[in-house]
Amino acid sequence: MASSISSDIRFFKIGLGKSLEDGNLKLPEKFSKKYGDGVPNPVYLKPPDGTAWKIDWSLYDGVIQFENGWNEFASYYALDNGNLLAFVYNETSNIKVHILDIIYGLEINYPSLDHIGHDNSIEILNELPPRGWPRKRLKAAPEVSSPSTGKILRSSVKTGDVEKGPDKQNWMQCCKNEEASQS
Repeated sequence: MASSISSDIRFFKIGLGKSLEDGNLKLPEKFSKKYGDGVPNPVYLKPPDGTAWKIDWSLYDGVIQFENGWNEFASYYALDNGNLLAFVYNETSNIKVHILDIIYGLEINYPSLDHIGHDNSIEILNELPPRGWPRKRLKAAPEVSSPSTGKILRSSVKTGDVEKGPDKQNWMQCCKNEEASQS
């Protein structure tokens, strides 16, 4: 039986306090010296949640240091000094990363992708809506574009059932009430 040899290179970082304060992450010196010449710039950190984070790096005293994009990654996953980052480098620009909580000894629960990349917006028209009352109506839906990913992040959206009947007078009164409540 033939065995396949994995070309994956695994390394980790623990105790992230200084890197979080400084806004960068220094990779292990031994990894940097052995593989640094082949590491593309930028790299893409790929956690198990399916996202890819573009990270630019620089070489300082022979050590790779993640810079641009690192702060956004660290903030998004709420990294702190009690995390261990386990990396899998397969000699491409994609580096898999797993985030573990060293206090509990478990991998973190990654943020849900439900709020990223799905267009759940609704359009509010100044006309009578089609049949099918009651409808859900949007009260607030600010969008923020994430600079590091270009993905649309939505804040929590509140909806409420419109209880009025489908006649035009009630519809117009409902719209006026909504406008007045937002003033």
